[in-house]
Amino acid sequence: MPAVSITGSQFTVTYNSVAVTAQVVEGTITATPSITRTKTLSETDFSLTDLVHEVDVSFLYDEEDGFHGAVNTAAIAGTGVVVVIVGGDAKWTGTVYCTGLEVTFAADGVAMSSGTFIGSLTLADNP
Repeated sequence: MPAVSITGSQFTVTYNSVAVTAQVVEGTITATPSITRTKTLSETDFSLTDLVHEVDVSFLYDEEDGFHGAVNTAAIAGTGVVVVIVGGDAKWTGTVYCTGLEVTFAADGVAMSSGTFIGSLTLADNP
């Protein structure tokens, strides 16, 4: 099957019902499985005991009433929120918790935000 190239601007991130597309600059989804190794008399057994996803998203700072505000509110409350990440024909959905939120300002006047989230996501075709 031929590879399909998806540009970053084709991704939409919805966090706590706030959707952003054009202002997302960069993102990463990392899946980390926990594997348990059990030695038996005849062989070694490997089993998945947990699967944790980490999501890192960098986006344009949009103050308290946009994406940054939604992330900040959930981070302060310590609550998990539903995230939907759509890119091309793929969609990741699940509940994540904010583990870090950062705002940076550069000399050129463009402020950026970045957030780190941990939770469980499901990957499926985008309907």
